[in-house]
Amino acid sequence: MRQWLVLVLVCACPFWLEGCFNRNSAAPALPKVETIPANTAPLVAAKHGRVYHLRGCCYAAALKDSLGFATAQEAEKAGYIPCEFCRPQTLKTGAAEVRSGGAPEGAAR
Repeated sequence: MRQWLVLVLVCACPFWLEGCFNRNSAAPALPKVETIPANTAPLVAAKHGRVYHLRGCCYAAALKDSLGFATAQEAEKAGYIPCEFCRPQTLKTGAAEVRSGGAPEGAAR
């Protein structure tokens, strides 16, 4: 019985592993979005990160190799999600002023 189990595992394992570790599958392509210089952009994100922030957010200060976005829609179209601390999706389109210091007024800390 033990030999039969070993034989089944040896024969089935390569097929099972092939499905688990398929290296030929490509990540879903995100649309190309035009970025702007991060030092003038109201919204910033790390080039290899997942989250976008208001430029004045304390988490944005630690970003290295950052990208800039003019609107939250552009950042989300590029595959980024909003920071839960500074809530950049609440930034009004066309507002040049960027809040600094983190959370918006009235937000729970």
